[in-house]
Amino acid sequence: MKEHSGIILYCEDENVIRKTTRRMLEELGYKVIIAVNGDEALTRYQAGKDTIDVIILDNQLPGMSGYEVYVELKKINPDVRVIMCSGYTGGKEYELARKAGIRHFLPKPYTFEELSDALDDIFK
Repeated sequence: MKEHSGIILYCEDENVIRKTTRRMLEELGYKVIIAVNGDEALTRYQAGKDTIDVIILDNQLPGMSGYEVYVELKKINPDVRVIMCSGYTGGKEYELARKAGIRHFLPKPYTFEELSDALDDIFK
């Protein structure tokens, strides 16, 4: 498996998923910054936007949806790279995210290999 590097901002509200994915990302070679909701993700991105390479966002977050967070991230950096994760591949928020420009989606549950492949794809 390819060795990775860089900094990922990972936003997930579910503790078990967050811990598991963080371990996977670190095993792949990434440094991980955690956010548990949209407001925290925006604050952390604003503070580290010059060093954060990719943001992985859960679509279903408390408060702001992943789509709403993405819209705000684009205001900070129009070229922001985002992978949207969701257990639901349909619905209004998912379609809005697609129309807004998110091209990288990772359906839950995902495997180590699927996560690695999604990151390889976003860095192409």
